[in-house]
Amino acid sequence: MIDVERARRDVPLLEKRIYLNHAAISPCIRPVREAIEKHLEDWTWMNEEFMRRVPFGGEGWEQGETRDVKASFAKLIGAKVEQIALTHSTFVGLSAVVNALEYPRGCNVVVMDPRLEHPSYLPNWLRERGIEVRYVYASENGLGKIPLSEVEKKVDDKTVFVFASYIEYPNGLRNDIKGMAEIAHDHGAKIVVDAFQAVGHIDVNVRKLDVDFLATGTYKYLMGPKGTGFLYVKDYDDLKPVLFGWACGPWYREFDKAKEGYVMGLHNSAARFEVGSYSIIGFIGAKAAIDYFLKLGMKNVEERLMYLGDYLIERLQEIGLKINSPLDPECRSGSVNFRVKGDPWEVAQK
Repeated sequence: MIDVERARRDVPLLEKRIYLNHAAISPCIRPVREAIEKHLEDWTWMNEEFMRRVPFGGEGWEQGETRDVKASFAKLIGAKVEQIALTHSTFVGLSAVVNALEYPRGCNVVVMDPRLEHPSYLPNWLRERGIEVRYVYASENGLGKIPLSEVEKKVDDKTVFVFASYIEYPNGLRNDIKGMAEIAHDHGAKIVVDAFQAVGHIDVNVRKLDVDFLATGTYKYLMGPKGTGFLYVKDYDDLKPVLFGWACGPWYREFDKAKEGYVMGLHNSAARFEVGSYSIIGFIGAKAAIDYFLKLGMKNVEERLMYLGDYLIERLQEIGLKINSPLDPECRSGSVNFRVKGDPWEVAQK
């Protein structure tokens, strides 16, 4: 059970207005601001805490802030620390794994409803490489679920991966990721999940879902800073990143060996997808946000958001506004899309 009043006090913006746009970007919460302010103070004076925690190499790189934030995120989604890589955003993570996979001649990729998935470069990039893209559409003109029976029709033994958002950004549709993963694996394919709208919104457990790859940022429902993201990789041993940099391998253990002809090995972890330096100040804020949600408990958060979604739908129906989200509790989330008359921004300011 969440102490709602206490939680509201952790969001200063709520003292002045009601905020309903976490599907785009969330306001800053007190723990994130306090963690960033403390880091700025430590950085300003280059004190012992700063020099000990900020990674410059060696043990500092493996045990400092980067290790801690990975541990927190791994706990949040039910993963192992070595299965987590830091990224700059959701699509940086997705791009890393999609580019690391192999695409035999005649292969295909199955993507969920283009009316609902983020209009990213992914389908175009695949087509440019001569890869067939197969779409699976949601029922009820996008307001119903994506039937697993339709996914099954599209996936075959030449499918490289199935791509889906856990929660679709336009209308809050919650996909049956576990069911999709089972179908993909039955045909020897992988499943790649965009979880940006899900992490911090619902309880996500990658082991129970049995997904191969999952990527997310932090500035939506997780309420962290922009420019920080995470990539989960179930099995990384046979994957080689397309982009290489000093962070891809344990350079600090072999620094004295570096010479002409020397080839640095890759990390024996998902960290092989980390190309270079990351915003430590951003990930300090991200860790504070993740730890805050761990303290609240994601099952509690999901229960509260579903309750608020139910309440919002009920009140919207009472006043006759059109709801553009699924109404079936089995395939909806706490994200509700509805239409108002006039300019949405102007209406929101009222």
